[in-house]
Amino acid sequence: MLTVERNTGYESGRLAAKFLSNWPNTYCIKEKTSSFDYGWWTSHTSKNEYSQQLWIKMAEGAIYYMDGLICINPWMDALSRKERTVKEFEEQCSRFQAVQKPNKNPFQAPSMTTSGKVDHEGKLQEGVDDDMAMNLAMNLCVTMKIQTRSIPGVDYAKLLGDRPNGDAHSYRGIKRTREPSEPAREAQDKRQRKLASQER
Repeated sequence: MLTVERNTGYESGRLAAKFLSNWPNTYCIKEKTSSFDYGWWTSHTSKNEYSQQLWIKMAEGAIYYMDGLICINPWMDALSRKERTVKEFEEQCSRFQAVQKPNKNPFQAPSMTTSGKVDHEGKLQEGVDDDMAMNLAMNLCVTMKIQTRSIPGVDYAKLLGDRPNGDAHSYRGIKRTREPSEPAREAQDKRQRKLASQER
């Protein structure tokens, strides 16, 4: 499933076309089925929604790095670019916070948004990146909406591979299980051990 930010316009369209042509099992999200634009429009309101999902998942300890994490940069060796990317990602996540954005009209109250483009005082700052953290936050939010089928106009039968017999636990021939994954199980065991030690 490809989720891109529609605000990028032409770039999101080219990326969606590339995925659809090279990977036939790819599904590209359209916020409006009548629109020619692929992607999801990001506003101040939706940014707050995205960040809420990110904070929840981080608090639950539900985010893990893949062992085979791939970071592409032809000018750096694999280890260096991985370390640099992970460090930058963690810095962006640590900067994420609710900030006031002043309106152009001085008689209107400032609007609230969520951003990682802040300086050490928590003020919006030009030239500060938050793209990686925002992308993760957006995808977590959209995935939650997909799982609960709360986005109108999405072909859930195609996306989730629903079977005619009503088996909603099958995704393109891959059986979903109610058992937690290995990292999730380890995190759950760790929480239980911590609770047990506190009760003592």
